[in-house]
Amino acid sequence: MENKIILEARSKEGDADWYGDFNYLDNPLDHWANSNFAKVTRYGGSSHGFGTARIRVETTEEFVKLMGWDEDLKYKVQN
Repeated sequence: MENKIILEARSKEGDADWYGDFNYLDNPLDHWANSNFAKVTRYGGSSHGFGTARIRVETTEEFVKLMGWDEDLKYKVQN
C-alpha cells in the first residue's frame, strides 16, 4: 500500500506594495501545478498582492521518485 505524504513550501516574497502586502514569486513546488496524480492546493497571498504564497501537495513518495523529483522530499511535512 502506498503511503501518502504531504509536501509544502512557501513562495519567495517580492516587493511589498503600499499596503505592506507582498507580491509572491516562484515556489519550489510550482511544477506540481498541473499534476493529475496529486492533490495540489495553492494558497494566494493577501488581497492586494499577487502570486501564490504557499503550495501544498498531497501525493505518495513513490510518485515523487517516479517523476524524478526526489529533491522535493525536503519539503515533506512531518506528521
